[in-house]
Amino acid sequence: MIAPERAPDAPPQDAGSALAVLRNRPFLLLWLAQVATQIGVNMVLYGLTVVVLEATDLSAAVSGLFLTFLVPSVLFSALIDLNWLSATRFTETFVTAPPER
Repeated sequence: MIAPERAPDAPPQDAGSALAVLRNRPFLLLWLAQVATQIGVNMVLYGLTVVVLEATDLSAAVSGLFLTFLVPSVLFSALIDLNWLSATRFTETFVTAPPER
């Protein structure tokens, strides 16, 4: 059986699937690096939790450890979001806005 011809402008048949995005090699490498980083960070946090709990036997010390990991990420993500919002507003206002007549 002969496969029907596709129009040259037609998207691939699996363009809407979640796996289609992983065929983009730079994105796949970025995604794998993020996965490896998250695994490493969580392993370190688990190891430090065990060490701090054994050394101090205080749940407050473990809470402090978690705060030292979580507070900077929350603060930095908020700053990044604010920067992204201002950049998006700039782009929408000056780059994609239609000219006034």
